[in-house]
Amino acid sequence: MGDPGGRFRKDAVVFCAIGEGASSSPEFHRAVFYSVFGKTPNIFGIYNCGWAIATSVDEQFPEGNPTTSFEGFKRFGLKISNFDGTDIKESIRSFEEMLDYVRSGGGPAIANIKVVRMESHSGSDDQTHYMEPGEQQRHFENDPLHKVALDLINDNVLTIKDILHMFKEIDEEVKEISAATTADVQYKNIENILGKVYSYSHKSAEERWAKLIANQGGRRIEMYRQFCERGFFDTPDLPENQPPMLMRKAINYCLFDLMMLSDDVILFGEDVADFPREIFAKGERVIKELKGKGGVFLVTRHLQRAFGADRVFNTPLDEAGILGRAVGHAFQGRIPIPEIQFIDYFSPGYQQLKDRIATCYQRSNTSFRMPMVIRTSYGGYKQGAGAMWHSEANLGSFINIPGLHVIIPSNAADAVGLLRTALVSGDPCIFCEAVALYNRRDWEGHNIMAKYPPLDWLIPFGRAEIYNKSAADMVIISYGITLPISLKAADILAEKGINARVVDLRTVKPIDWDGIEKAVKDCARVLVVAEDRFHGGVGPTIAAHIGRTLFDYLDGPVQILHALDSRVAYGIDGDEHCLPGTEKIVRQAETLMAY
Repeated sequence: MGDPGGRFRKDAVVFCAIGEGASSSPEFHRAVFYSVFGKTPNIFGIYNCGWAIATSVDEQFPEGNPTTSFEGFKRFGLKISNFDGTDIKESIRSFEEMLDYVRSGGGPAIANIKVVRMESHSGSDDQTHYMEPGEQQRHFENDPLHKVALDLINDNVLTIKDILHMFKEIDEEVKEISAATTADVQYKNIENILGKVYSYSHKSAEERWAKLIANQGGRRIEMYRQFCERGFFDTPDLPENQPPMLMRKAINYCLFDLMMLSDDVILFGEDVADFPREIFAKGERVIKELKGKGGVFLVTRHLQRAFGADRVFNTPLDEAGILGRAVGHAFQGRIPIPEIQFIDYFSPGYQQLKDRIATCYQRSNTSFRMPMVIRTSYGGYKQGAGAMWHSEANLGSFINIPGLHVIIPSNAADAVGLLRTALVSGDPCIFCEAVALYNRRDWEGHNIMAKYPPLDWLIPFGRAEIYNKSAADMVIISYGITLPISLKAADILAEKGINARVVDLRTVKPIDWDGIEKAVKDCARVLVVAEDRFHGGVGPTIAAHIGRTLFDYLDGPVQILHALDSRVAYGIDGDEHCLPGTEKIVRQAETLMAY
C-alpha cells in the first residue's frame, strides 16, 4: 500500500494459519475483509479437522465449511480453495495455485484445508465421549505422515529403508535440539517474569530521542517555513519559540515533530485524515479548495496534507481493525500512532489490546517489542455533550493490563513531553487526552496553556509533578482533567487555612509510588481525586497501596473522590452529579481535616 519503511520485502506473502474453530471469531472475518479490501498478498489457511474441542464444524458453518461466509468476497478478488491437507500432491498443487494468484496482485486467498485430529483436544478432553467410532477411525486412517510415506514409496521417490532412516535421523535431530534448548533452562523467579513485561527504560528512551534529533532535527526550521507557506500554521516559527499554546495545538505540533523526526511514524484512525484517500488523490487543485478535517477535535489537522496519505489515513469504523492494523505495522518495524476516537470505543478492540499488543514483549521472551502510541480522547466536563457514549474515564480497565503504559497529561507542556517519551518508550502506550482541556486557556484560573517545551525535553514515565510543595496539612493526588480542578480546590482550602499539596501523577501506569510516599509522610492526610469510578478504579488502587505500605504515617483514613457509579448522565446537571468538582473536593477535604 505504499507505506514507509518495513522490515519485510515488498514481494513478501503473508501466510496466516488458523484452526476452523478460531476462524469463527469476528476478528478473523475482519482480517479477511481488510485483506480483500486492500488486495494484500495474504493466504489464509484454515486447518479444518471438523472439531473445535467438542463443537462440530457443522455447528459452526453452513455445509461445515468455514469459507462459506466469504463467498461474496470472490467478486472483489478473493480466491477460495478447498483441498485435502492429508494428500501431499493435492496440497502442493493447491498451495502453488494460491501463491501464484496472490503474487499476481489479484487479491488474497483463503483455503478450507481438510485435516485430521489424531488425539483429543487436550488432557481434559476425551473425544471418544462425543465422536462416533467410525469418525475416529477416519482420522486414524488418514494420518498424513503415513499417507506421505506411501506416496513417496509408490512413486519410487524413496524406499521403505530410506524413510525409516529419515525418521531415525529426524528423531535424533529433535532429541539433540531439545537437549541443547533445555540444557541452560533457568527456573522462573519474580524478577525474571517482571523483567519481560515492559522494555521501557528512560535512559534508552532518551538515547532513541537524541538519535532522532541528531538525524532529522536539522530540517525542522525549513519544514516549518514550508508548512507556514502552505497555510498549515500562522507563523513559520518553531513551536518552542512561540507563546504559550492550547493543549490541542501543542499536541498537533508535537505530532508534526514526531513525523518529521522519524519516517517510520504513521498515524491512522477514524476521521484523522484531512481527506478521504480518493479526494486526496485528486491533487492540490482540488484539496486546496477544501478546509479538510484532521480529527474530530482537529488535533491531527494538516498532517495528511504535510506527510501524505500513506502516512496519515482514515480507517473503517472498527476499533479491533485499527489496533490489529497497528500490530502489523509494529511488526514491520514502524511506530504506529493509531487513534481510538473516544476511550468509550475501546471495547471492540479490547482483545487486541489486552491479549496481543500488551503481551508481545513477554510472550516472545523479549524478542519482539510492540512500540505504538494509541491516542484517545477521554472524560466528561463537556457540559453534558456526548454524555453516556463519549464521556468515559474508566482507566481502571487499562491499568489492570500488564504491558501497557497509561498516560494522562493535564496541560499543554506535559502533553508534549509525555507524547515524545511514549514514541521512544519501545512499549505500547495509551495516551489519554481530556476533551475538555483541548481548547481551554485555563481552568478556573489555573493554566492549561503552556509554552511548547524545548525539543530535547522528555518526561519520564512514573514521575509526578508536585504543586504547593511546602504545604503539609494534606495532599490531594490527581491526574488529567481533575488536576486543575484540584488546584482550584487547593486555592479555596488555603483561604480557609488548610494548606494542600497537590500531586499530578501524569501517568497512572506506572504510578510514582516514591513521590506518593514522600507526600504521605509529609502530609499525613490523603485525598485522591479521580474521574474514574470506584470499583476497580485508579483511586482505590492508590488508596490500597497507601493503606498497605504507609498506614503508620496516616492521621486519618485515605479519602477517595470518584465518579458516581453510573455512566455520565445527559445534560450539564448530569456532569455535575456524576463527576468530581471543586466544591466536592473542598467539602471532602474539610471532612478529612476534621477527622
